[in-house]
Amino acid sequence: AYPNPTPGRATLTFGLAEAAPVRLAVYDLLGRTVRRLDSPRAAGTHAISLDLSRLPAGVYVVRLETAGRIETRRLTVTR
Repeated sequence: AYPNPTPGRATLTFGLAEAAPVRLAVYDLLGRTVRRLDSPRAAGTHAISLDLSRLPAGVYVVRLETAGRIETRRLTVTR
């Protein structure tokens, strides 16, 4: 995810070898889901823009799950 830290908008890029459903979730540090996106994606490189401007400043966990693979990253929202 970049930029990290972000003042409100972050972009996540990822690639898929074949078409697959994608689940993207953003969690606060208490484990609550604050953003979620579920959608099928074609094979290739993708970029998802997240608007986090309404979230309080803090550290969040971004989890991307697709085709049996899970990636987790920290993302800091600043003001």
